[in-house]
Amino acid sequence: MAYTAYRTWTTGEIVTAALMNEQVKDNGLLTAPAIMTGQGDLIYGSAANTPSRLAKDANSTRSLTNTGTNNNPAWAQVALATGVSGTLPVGNGGTGITSLGSNVATFLGTPSSANLRSALTDETGSGAAVFATSPTLVTPALGTPASGVLTNATGLPIAGLANGTDGELITWNASGVAAAVAVGSADEVLTSNGSGAAPTFQAAGGGAFTFVGGNTTEVTETGFTAADSIAVTSISIAADAPIDVTFVGRRTTSGSAARPIAGFKINSTTVQEAATANGVNSYYDFQNSSLAADGGGMILLLPRITNYQQGIIAHQFNSGAATGENSSGGQSIKPVIDALMPIATITSLTMRILNIDTSDPDPDPSMDSMFVFSRAVA
Repeated sequence: MAYTAYRTWTTGEIVTAALMNEQVKDNGLLTAPAIMTGQGDLIYGSAANTPSRLAKDANSTRSLTNTGTNNNPAWAQVALATGVSGTLPVGNGGTGITSLGSNVATFLGTPSSANLRSALTDETGSGAAVFATSPTLVTPALGTPASGVLTNATGLPIAGLANGTDGELITWNASGVAAAVAVGSADEVLTSNGSGAAPTFQAAGGGAFTFVGGNTTEVTETGFTAADSIAVTSISIAADAPIDVTFVGRRTTSGSAARPIAGFKINSTTVQEAATANGVNSYYDFQNSSLAADGGGMILLLPRITNYQQGIIAHQFNSGAATGENSSGGQSIKPVIDALMPIATITSLTMRILNIDTSDPDPDPSMDSMFVFSRAVA
């Protein structure tokens, strides 16, 4: 029933039963005590002058909303999509942000490696997420790491050993630290220097003999005065070390004029000159003038020490190349000593040569190889 506004009574007005029902009974029934039927009920106006009852909701955590018919009050749960506004701060248990970054919600819903990569903005590479212990990396580009231990690494290519010097080798020092073995000179061999010492490149040891140097550049004598011929230079042999010298010479055609005589020089001292007077004792004398020939000799220099400066022993070999005839055979030579051997470190050894016949045309004599060996000091 609708509420009827109370009337103002006038003097002498007769009160009828209908007025009493309207003004007293019906309006009285509309009071709160008459409408509410249980604990927790609420009274609300459902229309003008029309109170209505909203029964309590026995469910917990219900809120009073305007979601009833015509927006009348009703019990309901808060709709998070439409019933909440504002940003919950971190201090109250919120995030303090108003929205999530791109693909973050997807990752939170399905936290896979691929979704994590999509949610990041500065990622590199692809594949599964990696953690510290025993990860498996597939073709990673590591750049230049600040540190690393390659104890169990395999497959390192030779090209990966960068920043080396051509000819160097890798060794380890007494502290176990990698170090480089310096580049050696031509014909040197890698030599162990014992425990705790790095190996080095050194001249090849020959037991009692050590190869010191050689020269294979042919030198031809076209004149008729004694001159320096083939030489081995830039060597260093101690004064007390015996020395062996071998050499080979030739004349290219036959002719009586082509009869060379050889001499020998130690450092700057000519110990035997290439001279006519020394021809019979020459290290190098093609005595058969009718053949093209080659020949050579061996020279032994004994230690150069005080009172022992004439120790030169020589042996000569000549052959006639055109027929294979051994035209001069082999003979021991007693050199004529023009000067004592110097008591000094040997730095160069030089053959000297003289063509003793001045008639023209002459086949030119030459020397085309020379090798020097030092012996162990007794």
